[in-house]
Amino acid sequence: MPLWQIISAAQPNLNADVRNDRLSTFIVVTAADGYQAVIAWGEIDPEFGNQPILVAYAENGAPIAGGSGPIRLVVPGDARGGRYVSGVVNISLRDAPVVGQ
Repeated sequence: MPLWQIISAAQPNLNADVRNDRLSTFIVVTAADGYQAVIAWGEIDPEFGNQPILVAYAENGAPIAGGSGPIRLVVPGDARGGRYVSGVVNISLRDAPVVGQ
């Protein structure tokens, strides 16, 4: 399932009065072992990067099992795969800090 679809379904509270407020938002994906990866909102937003970053629960038609499962973040195009997060337990949205405050 596309990460964008999951984030959109959550209906995050963005500030429409701030120009491109969503571009200061980032997503933190956390694994059961504490491993984390960050995805910028602009990477997955169809109006900006539109990257096909996925949250997977199956591979080749079978549930993901073992240390890689049951949910995995898949970031196609990452050269080293460092943002592939296995055993996802949390996906959270965060705002970048405001400069000068």
